[in-house]
Amino acid sequence: MQSPSKQLRSQQRAESNRRIQAVEIRQALNKIAHADPQKSDYFVGPGDRDHDLILFGENYGDNWLAVISLPELADSIHELPDAKMVAA
Repeated sequence: MQSPSKQLRSQQRAESNRRIQAVEIRQALNKIAHADPQKSDYFVGPGDRDHDLILFGENYGDNWLAVISLPELADSIHELPDAKMVAA
């Protein structure tokens, strides 16, 4: 049986006839920053294996949906080289 996040992704693909595409870290962070908080949600799968942000937003009149796996995002960020941040 598929997890609800995978079912949502499958349904989205079927309805829009678009392929699900992987995004770069910068794009994922932009989706998080620009998502509509009233429409977005968080999903934890059975056994705490899946932790997904289900984000909805709008870009110049076009609605978008992004499902971002928090463990995959954390792993991707962890692989980045350390860099010093400039404090504002």
